[in-house]
Amino acid sequence: MKRAWPAPFVVIALVLGLSSGAMSAAPQSESLRVVDLPPRFLEFHARARDVDDADERFALWKEHYDFVPLPPGLRRARSTDAR
Repeated sequence: MKRAWPAPFVVIALVLGLSSGAMSAAPQSESLRVVDLPPRFLEFHARARDVDDADERFALWKEHYDFVPLPPGLRRARSTDAR
């Protein structure tokens, strides 16, 4: 038995997609860069595991990552000057 119900939904989805510009080509200036961080973390962890000094560990963190591992909103929420 042939089902006819998906066809109207497909037509509606296409019309909505075309009218909203979702089907248009992306501008050529946009790009995406994916960075594989696990190898960096494993190297950092191996080096920082035996370091007791927090400043030394932070220096290793900056050497391997140089960013705070929190989204900007959480970073601000956790800082003392945001209160």
